[in-house]
Parts: sequence; structure tokens; C-alpha cells
Amino acid sequence: MVDFSEVLVPVEQEGTKAVVRNWLKQPGEIVALDDPLVELETDKVTQEISAPAAGILDEIVMASGMDAAPGAVLCRIRLRPSTAGDEHAPDTPPLPPGETGNESGDRFSPAVRSAGEQYGIDPAEVVGTGRDGRVTRMDMDAA
Repeated sequence: MVDFSEVLVPVEQEGTKAVVRNWLKQPGEIVALDDPLVELETDKVTQEISAPAAGILDEIVMASGMDAAPGAVLCRIRLRPSTAGDEHAPDTPPLPPGETGNESGDRFSPAVRSAGEQYGIDPAEVVGTGRDGRVTRMDMDAA
């Protein structure tokens, strides 16, 4: 049985209109506990919503630009089978085969690192168009 964790729009500011602005992770990407997933924008602030659990981003329910009501489901994270219901499991998923977990690679998403290996390109040499200059998968595909 596969367990999921739903990521919800915070209800602490009930009545405040929020809009999904930018997804920082894409379906299929590995997420660690507290990894930033998505940016929500209200009249007053832009807020990053973090992963409540480690696993794989399985489904994005609300696309960028959609209005997000308090308590609505933003996305679903597929929990790792070995940690579902295990309170003593580590918070980060294991690295995919071939990944070293070195410091320089930690700032790139798994999709970007995978594209780098696929195309033989060092992500550090690609100009990022994502938030704060982050390199995205589309940047790697275009390089």
C-alpha cells in the first residue's frame, strides 16, 4: 500500500485570498522534509510552502495562477514505503543511483542533476532562469 501526504493551503489566514505563483519542485522529484515546494502569494506577502514529509512529489493539484482557498490541497507527496508510519525513519530520502550527495550538487534539483548527466553538462555552467537564478530542467534542456 502506498501512502500519501497532502500538502494544504495554510488556514491560519482564513479569508485571505491566495494565488499559486510558482512551483519549486515538479512531479517525480524527490523531496525532503521541509523542502520548499511552492510559492503562494496573498495581498500582503509571498509565502513558501514546505514539504510536510519526505518522499516523491506525486501530483500537483493546483497549477500556477490558480486561486488557492485555505485548506485546499496543493499537491500530494508519495511517502517512501519503508518510512510510512515509521516515526524513527530518517527525514531525507536515499540518493538515486549515481548521486554522491556532495555539497556543490545539493543546490540543484534531482531533475537538473539528471539532465546534466544525460547531456554531459555541468549545471553550474548554465544560467538559471528560475527563482533567485536557480537552474531549472528547462534551462538544462535548452543548454
